[in-house]
Amino acid sequence: MKLKKYQKNTIETLENFLQESRKVGPKYAFMGITNNPYNSDFFNETPNVCIKIPTGGGKTLVGCHAVEKIMNIALQNKMERGIILWFTPSEAIKTQTLQKFKDRKDWHRKILDESFDNNIKVFSNEESLAIRKSDVEDNLCIIISSLEAFRKDKKIQNKYK
Repeated sequence: MKLKKYQKNTIETLENFLQESRKVGPKYAFMGITNNPYNSDFFNETPNVCIKIPTGGGKTLVGCHAVEKIMNIALQNKMERGIILWFTPSEAIKTQTLQKFKDRKDWHRKILDESFDNNIKVFSNEESLAIRKSDVEDNLCIIISSLEAFRKDKKIQNKYK
């Protein structure tokens, strides 16, 4: 699937932020790229981004490409292994995203599989309680949850403390 110009620009901006973050830290990278002050109240110096694209604009597609950039630039020492928490705004979108990511024929999943040599495992927040050490050591595990479910599910919150 070919990215549209605004999607490419989004990925390029993310890539620039990640590269600059490695050099000068997230605060100065953010300020340099956006010309806005950095609010460290919540995340302190932990790099964080929010990608804002209108409904139907391909946020999931951009997210798939963003995962590859984040792992290869910011987390290259993880050797394409670990856990990614993928939050959706609603249970309906969570269900759609899970369906896409678990279907190896879906182009979203194909992007992830190509980026990570088919070493992807996808879990719902409910399924994440069964993740084994070997899953994380051998794969990039993506846990898909709605924000609402994550806030409510104390078992998951306690597991990752």
